[in-house]
Amino acid sequence: MTVTAATKRRDYTCDGVNQTFGYNWKIAAATDLKVVVRNLAGVDTTLAYGTDYSVTQVGNSNGGNVVTTAVWPANYHMTVLPNLTVQQLTSFRNQNSFYAWKHEDAFDYLTMLLQQQGSRLRGFVQEYGFTGKAASFLEQFAAVNAVFSLARHADT
Repeated sequence: MTVTAATKRRDYTCDGVNQTFGYNWKIAAATDLKVVVRNLAGVDTTLAYGTDYSVTQVGNSNGGNVVTTAVWPANYHMTVLPNLTVQQLTSFRNQNSFYAWKHEDAFDYLTMLLQQQGSRLRGFVQEYGFTGKAASFLEQFAAVNAVFSLARHADT
C-alpha cells in the first residue's frame, strides 16, 4: 500500500439518526482509531472502543466504518482520527528472506505515525497562534522527534 492522503481525519455533524461514520485509511487494529464527540456546549468526549463503538473493515486499504452504540443528537460533532501507538513492531533479522510486504507495511506505519504527529502539532500551532518561522520550526521538530522516538522503541 502507498500512503497518499496527508490528512487522516474525518469530521461529521451528527443528525440524530445515523450511527455509522466512515474513515478512509487503512488501520491494523480497531484500537488504531480515536473517536471524539463534541456536544453543543463544546465539551469533547472520547468514546471507548468496544463500549461506545465498533469498527469495520480493519486492514482494508480503503478504510471502513465506525459504528456507534448510541445515536448522537443533531448538531453534535463527531471526529474520527488515527490513534497509532509509537512503537516498532516489525523485526528485520539478518540472514532471513526479504519480504517486501513486511517492509512496505512497516514504512506505511511510520509514514502514518509521522502524519498523525504532524496533525497534532498543527492543531497545537493553530490553537496557540504560532505563525511563520516558529510554526515551521515546531513542525520540523515534531517530525524529527517522532523518528527518534521510534528509534528508541526499536531497541527494546
